[in-house]
Amino acid sequence: MEFEQKVLLTKSILPNTFNNDVEVIPTNQRYTKNYRNKTVQDILQPISIESQQVLSLKHMEIINYLKNLSPLTPIISITIKNNYNNEYQLKFTIPEQLQENLSYLIWIINLLERDTKINIVSGYYQIKPLGGHKPTKFDEYYHFFGTEKLLEEMDGNVIELSPNSFCRVNYHISKFLYHRVFLLIKQITNNFDKKKNLICFGRDINFPIEYYNSYFNELFGITHCPLVYGDCKPKSNLILTLAAKNEYPRRFDEYFRSNPKQNYIILVTAGRNGLGAELWKFITNHPQVHDIVYIACGRKSLGRNMEENTGMNVKQVIVMDEFPNTQSSNSIVHFSKN
Repeated sequence: MEFEQKVLLTKSILPNTFNNDVEVIPTNQRYTKNYRNKTVQDILQPISIESQQVLSLKHMEIINYLKNLSPLTPIISITIKNNYNNEYQLKFTIPEQLQENLSYLIWIINLLERDTKINIVSGYYQIKPLGGHKPTKFDEYYHFFGTEKLLEEMDGNVIELSPNSFCRVNYHISKFLYHRVFLLIKQITNNFDKKKNLICFGRDINFPIEYYNSYFNELFGITHCPLVYGDCKPKSNLILTLAAKNEYPRRFDEYFRSNPKQNYIILVTAGRNGLGAELWKFITNHPQVHDIVYIACGRKSLGRNMEENTGMNVKQVIVMDEFPNTQSSNSIVHFSKN
C-alpha cells in the first residue's frame, strides 16, 4: 500500500473534534524495500512474495544459504537480527537430537561468516522435542556463541537485546520515530520541566527508559514480556515491573495511590491490537494522567481506542511509514486533558 493511502486511512479514523493538521513525515526512499533488520523463517518454507519485498537482502541470502546446504541441514528455523553496526545475532531452532552435537552449530556459524560475509556476535538455539511442538519465543533458549546480548543504538542511547526480545524492524526509519517522539515529549513537558513523571508500558520500553531516565525524577516501566523485562538496564530512578496485561490496571492503581499528588505523562506503544477497553478507560480518565503519547501500528485498533476515549482530547497526530510495502504505518497521537 502506498504511504499516501495509509495517511488517508489514518485521517479517516480521527474524531470529528480533531481540527488540527496531521503531521506527515515523508519516507526516505532508500529504505522502502528490503529494510527489515529482524527475520523469522522456517528453513523448509519458501520466502513469501510479500516478505521478499521487505526482508533484508542479506537475511534472505543467509536463509537461502541454509536451504541449499548439502546434505540438507537439520536446522528447523532461524531468527536473524542485525543492529546499527551490522552485527548479527542468530537463533536456531533445532531438533532434540542435534543438542548432542553443538559443534555443528559452530560449524554453521563459521560457514555463514565466511561465505555470506557477516559478523555474527551472538548465537542461541531452541530445542524442538522429538514428536513435540516448535518452541515459542517464551520457551527456554540456550546461548552457545559470542556475547549474550546484541547492542542496538538510537540517538546515542544503547539497549541490550536477547533473542526474541522486542525490537524495531526498520532501523533507518525507526530512529526518526524515536527522535520525533522525544521532541513531542519535550514539547509537552515544556522542555522537561520535571513537574510530571513518565510512565512507559508495553513491549517497547527499553529505548524509552534509555531516552528519558535523565529527564524525569522518576520512571515507572511496566511490561508483560519477560524477555523485555530481562533486557532493561537498571536505573536509580526506575521502578520496573513485570505483570500480565490483565494486571495492568491494578498495578497502575497501586502506583498512582503511592504518589497521590504526582501528575504523569504516559508513553505507550500499543501494538497491532491496541489497548484493552478496561485499561484504556482507566488511564484516560485517571485524574493524575495529564498526557498520553500513543504509538500505534494498527489503524483499526487506534480508531477503536479513539472511539472509547471519553476523558482526553486528541491534540496532535503524526504519521510516518515505518513499514513500507505493507498495510501498516505508524501513528503517534498525543492525547491530553488540557
